Amino acid sequence: MRDTIPIRGQIGELEVMVPALGAHPAGLAIIGIAAFFAAVVRAPVTGMVLIVEMTATTTLLVPMLTACFAAVLIATAVGNEPIYDTLRRRMPGLDRSE
Repeated sequence: MRDTIPIRGQIGELEVMVPALGAHPAGLAIIGIAAFFAAVVRAPVTGMVLIVEMTATTTLLVPMLTACFAAVLIATAVGNEPIYDTLRRRMPGLDRSE
């Protein structure tokens, strides 16, 4: 039985199993970060713009667009509310009737 391998090794195995994918681990990480931010904040375009400005990578815009909108749809379907709404409710001194 194999021991657990690090994440980097798992991504390397993905490249070996699906060579036609042509996915670079750094590109997958950038897309994942944008999708995670978009799902948490419920702002897909903001997530994409933020990550593109931080990384100066415009070649990943189409996969990033797909991942961000899919992440927002899944987060909405699950029923979790955006992080800013949760934080606003937790602030002391606010009227809770809003």
